[in-house]
Amino acid sequence: MGQKRVKVVSFTQVSKVARKAAAVLKKGGILVVPTETVYGLAADGSNPAAIEKIYQVKGRHFDKPLTVAIFERGLLKDLVSEIPPYAAALMDRFWPGPLTLIFPKGEAVQSTITRGLKGVGIRFPGDDLLLAVMKEFGAPIALTSANVSGDPSPISADEASQIEDRVDLIIDAGRTRLGRESTVLDITVSPPRILREGAIPVDQLKDFIDP
Repeated sequence: MGQKRVKVVSFTQVSKVARKAAAVLKKGGILVVPTETVYGLAADGSNPAAIEKIYQVKGRHFDKPLTVAIFERGLLKDLVSEIPPYAAALMDRFWPGPLTLIFPKGEAVQSTITRGLKGVGIRFPGDDLLLAVMKEFGAPIALTSANVSGDPSPISADEASQIEDRVDLIIDAGRTRLGRESTVLDITVSPPRILREGAIPVDQLKDFIDP
């Protein structure tokens, strides 16, 4: 498994691939990973230098924040300064899944992720392979779509191939299940406000966002 791209075609490969990917993250490397929405660029969420590499790989404007991905809700306590009362119902309903929630950020969140903003986007993905990678790594990761800024978000590893020479490992698990970015909901305001329409339709959120 010395190649840069690793294709996952069976459940038996997951543990081995997760260990390889976690090792890359621990060394400050950058991954292309599948999620249930689109393919993502991932780095150690506590490593400022690794996070900056994501911006370089994408050609992303440095004033645009990244998302923090978690593999269990208990990790929130170190990432957010407050959990609004209605957040629990949203998490119960939509996590794990394609919903990014904007919380008031906690002190543990790197400024390289939030770019000066007071909120931080947190996502608990619903992709088993990505969750296996994160659990093996044992900590939150910085995450964004694996495309050059301005281009469509990739729904396959092949569509992310234009950045292949800029990353350390690509995990190829075929086409993503949903093929659309996560819905982004700002819960630092009341009622919550949709910042990006995505894989979760607006009508499924009406009970949470209507005053």
